[in-house]
Amino acid sequence: MEKERKEKESEEKQKERELRQKELDAERDKMAQTDRLAAQRLEFEKEKLKSETKLKQQEIDVQEKVQNDEMKLIKRYGDALAQVISLQPEEVTDLPAYFRGVEEQFKKLNVPRTYQARLDI
Repeated sequence: MEKERKEKESEEKQKERELRQKELDAERDKMAQTDRLAAQRLEFEKEKLKSETKLKQQEIDVQEKVQNDEMKLIKRYGDALAQVISLQPEEVTDLPAYFRGVEEQFKKLNVPRTYQARLDI
């Protein structure tokens, strides 16, 4: 009887150990899965930042290209105007006629309104 009780206690302890081991294994698996998810999340964030950086760089490149193209156009229009417009007169009374002439040249050369203020100086 004593032997049976000890065997039962031993079996119960063994079952408790096995149960505890299963709990520990489950906890370990859960932690490993959490670590994998964290690593995946970090990788995703890294890729997201890379793509955002690449996109921003592309936007900057496009803006620089547009700006350079805009500067080239302004220079081209400025060079064309320099060939047909005389120097600005010093007499105040001659200024209206001068600016009418400049506006006429803008029309003839089809200078966009956005560039006219820059070229008028």
